[in-house]
Amino acid sequence: MEVINFLSEKQLENLILIVKWGCDGSLGHNEYKHKLDDENDSDEHIFFTSIVPLQLLHIDTTTMKSTVVWKNPRPSSPRYCGPIKIQCAKESVDLTKKTTDEVEDQIQNLDTFDTCQV
Repeated sequence: MEVINFLSEKQLENLILIVKWGCDGSLGHNEYKHKLDDENDSDEHIFFTSIVPLQLLHIDTTTMKSTVVWKNPRPSSPRYCGPIKIQCAKESVDLTKKTTDEVEDQIQNLDTFDTCQV
């Protein structure tokens, strides 16, 4: 994000990135002749878990007001979509539930990311 280069040091201190994430399966891909970990897996079916940035906010700690620094102009476009995990597996209710639970668990255990060096 080029917008970061135009922010002051004060603005860089309190940024919040708002994202969305999801998972989806696709099929009908060419199968390649390489060995996968599980004999039952096939690269004909791909299950993607991905993340999309929506907004970058600056929070003024004195007034507690937020200012939109950057907003995704195309939140549904694959251009801004970044993979979290790619699996050679057929989409199923069990796989979707397992993957969703894993990501939700990771979200609950996130730590604040501090870019300031003391």
